[in-house]
Amino acid sequence: MKNILLTSSLLIVLFNANALSYMDHWRGESARIHEDVDVDQTAFFEGGDKGIQKFVEENLKYPKQVIRMGISGEVYVECIVERDGLVSVISVLQGIGGGGDDESMRLVRSMPKWDPATKKGIPVRQRKILKIVYDEESVKSLRK
Repeated sequence: MKNILLTSSLLIVLFNANALSYMDHWRGESARIHEDVDVDQTAFFEGGDKGIQKFVEENLKYPKQVIRMGISGEVYVECIVERDGLVSVISVLQGIGGGGDDESMRLVRSMPKWDPATKKGIPVRQRKILKIVYDEESVKSLRK
């Protein structure tokens, strides 16, 4: 009876160790952030690049300081498209100041769900860089 209990305890410990090792592997994989080159299907915003452009045109609110100072240019925003399609970990890689950087982050944060990237048919996290343009003509027209 003692041998059976000892063997059972050993099997449970081994099973738990293997299960934890397996879980750690998948936890590490699920936390990994993929680039375009190492996914089978890249994350996709409905409508593609034109869909992103339309979303930006309909939702971008030019900050007062951008208008007042006549600031134009491009803001590059980095984000992670999560496995569920939501956007997270948003940061500005290159900005224009005058409130344009904060507005660009707000805009990306407000995006609807994307179709997530996949690798071997499984949704994965992917890094994306989006360009938000504050064009000179729009800034000039808003200054009037």
